[in-house]
Amino acid sequence: MIPTIHETPPVTQTPPPIGSVPSADPLTARYLAELPALLESDYGKWIVYTDDGLRKIAKTKTELYLYCLDVLKLKEEHFILRYIEPDPGPDVESMYLYR
Repeated sequence: MIPTIHETPPVTQTPPPIGSVPSADPLTARYLAELPALLESDYGKWIVYTDDGLRKIAKTKTELYLYCLDVLKLKEEHFILRYIEPDPGPDVESMYLYR
């Protein structure tokens, strides 16, 4: 007896609305929650979130990166940098690893 093969239709996912993507990282979750307002006020800029709740916006990633390392004396694992743009979807963390 030959088993019957059932084809399942391809899964098409609709991206979730901006700001609603769950994240295991609380800093990324905060960014995504604030994203709708950020798009209106600071689209195209960079934002940093730190473990202690700091949030700072600047025109360049380098400016924020140096601020965190040199001024705040933070290690890289204690802050995230994000470019303010429409939500890229559930892979938001991986998209910024090499930016």
